[in-house]
Amino acid sequence: IESGEIALVINTPRGYGTRNDGEAIRKAANTCRVSVVTTLSAATAAVQGMIEQRNRPFTVMSLQEFHAR
Repeated sequence: IESGEIALVINTPRGYGTRNDGEAIRKAANTCRVSVVTTLSAATAAVQGMIEQRNRPFTVMSLQEFHAR
């Protein structure tokens, strides 16, 4: 994470034993400003969003511009 090679962390802890590991991973990601998802449904949504973005690039516009379309 600290080397900048990781852009997204998917961390789904299982049970109490993984709690400390997950906490350390999330803390490192937060310190390095790397996004973290902690559930499979959130990971699925994130990946689907990335696929959509790749398939249909978006443009930034104001709310007024968006509603005028």
